[in-house]
Amino acid sequence: MTKAKKKVTKYKLTKAQTKFVLIFASIVAVFVIMIPVIVTLVEKNKGADKTFNVNVVSNVNDYNDGKLNIKPGTKFGEIKDLIRIPDGYAVLGYYQDLSMEKEYTDDYEITSDITINLALEFMFVTDNYTLESGDGSGTINHFYQIKGLYPKYISTKNIVIPKSYNGRSIVYIAENAFLNNESIVSVEMPNTILAIGRNAFLNCTNLTSVKLSSSINIIESSAFSNCKKLTSISIPSSAFRIEKSAFANCSNLKNIIIESETIYKNISDDYFREDTIPNSFIEQIKVLNSIDDGTNTYLNEEFTKTLDGDYNVYTKKPSTEG
Repeated sequence: MTKAKKKVTKYKLTKAQTKFVLIFASIVAVFVIMIPVIVTLVEKNKGADKTFNVNVVSNVNDYNDGKLNIKPGTKFGEIKDLIRIPDGYAVLGYYQDLSMEKEYTDDYEITSDITINLALEFMFVTDNYTLESGDGSGTINHFYQIKGLYPKYISTKNIVIPKSYNGRSIVYIAENAFLNNESIVSVEMPNTILAIGRNAFLNCTNLTSVKLSSSINIIESSAFSNCKKLTSISIPSSAFRIEKSAFANCSNLKNIIIESETIYKNISDDYFREDTIPNSFIEQIKVLNSIDDGTNTYLNEEFTKTLDGDYNVYTKKPSTEG
């Protein structure tokens, strides 16, 4: 006996129904594609208001700055200016631990709550210093000068000079302030410093990094003499006098940046004698091109010039001796 075939009824969508299904399918597809994006945005927004606590403590008994609230991903170098430094104190370091062995670097990324162990030391500061003004119009009186570190901190490696004391600016690093200190590795000066005294860093044989004040006028004789590990120095536009032997015997001083028109105009054979800035070791001098009129005989004869952004780069010509 033959079974009867079951008739299948086909259902045909109307045009309106077909259009609705296509639109609905498109919406679902877009939603599926957008889910990861939505999840990412939600997670990102959840952390947008999140901050980390940065607790600042110090070896100074009455120092209490509480906490800073910092956004995730902030670099340590971005928050240094937010850390209060008491009047007359030099920063000896920003440390990650109480043993003060590991320092925070400027590129350290803050990804959690941290504590900064701020090492401070009161510097030997005196007042009533009279300083020649930068524009030659007279003198500046009754400011403070740095005389150096107290003996118990003579082994300090990194020094940030304070900018004020008793509400007045510190403008001068005195003669012999850090004379013969073989522990110092780096020095950072505030922009209040107008002059560096004679022999201030003489024989600091491990000094490798110096950040001058952007207001510096005068670097006196032998200020950095015999700093044999100093490899570069940047002379700001405010400078108008570098005295004899200021960088004498700095045998690794290979790179100099000059932004001062007065200093640029005085560059000569005499200026770079061995007892001033050792000519024999210089490899490159960068001069701000806005102050370089191209007429400096010494640079034209001793160096080849190329342009690099805002600077003319003078590279020492190979020696023809021998």
